[in-house]
Amino acid sequence: MLRKILVALNGGPTSYDALNTAIELTQKDHGELILMSVVNTVNLPVNFGVSFNPDLADDLQNDSEMNLMLAKKILKNKHLDYHTCLLYGDPAVEILTYSRSRHVDLIVMGKPMMHGIAKMFSDSVAKYVSEHTDINTLMVG
Repeated sequence: MLRKILVALNGGPTSYDALNTAIELTQKDHGELILMSVVNTVNLPVNFGVSFNPDLADDLQNDSEMNLMLAKKILKNKHLDYHTCLLYGDPAVEILTYSRSRHVDLIVMGKPMMHGIAKMFSDSVAKYVSEHTDINTLMVG
């Protein structure tokens, strides 16, 4: 039985496919849904002695908040137990840390939308999470 399902949202179309799949699973098991979005502060450009542009950080935060708002709209009439979580840092690390600390039963993420050579050489968040967790992971897309 899946009591807690974490859905990692990055705004991509496959992350909303993942949300829809998680909704179906949650409805079947009457579980709890956790909607997570992570503001990726790891890759912000930093110059020697100068911090990153605060507008860029604000834009990233706004994007993450919009991802969560859209997910909440999708859930509006579903009558499910859910809550949202907005974190800052490396998305893969934050997903792993949070899911372990909350004893999540399943992590649901959208598949990376890469093709060809880019797929061979990329280190996607979904791939990293699936390789570094003992929690069941479902990639949708």
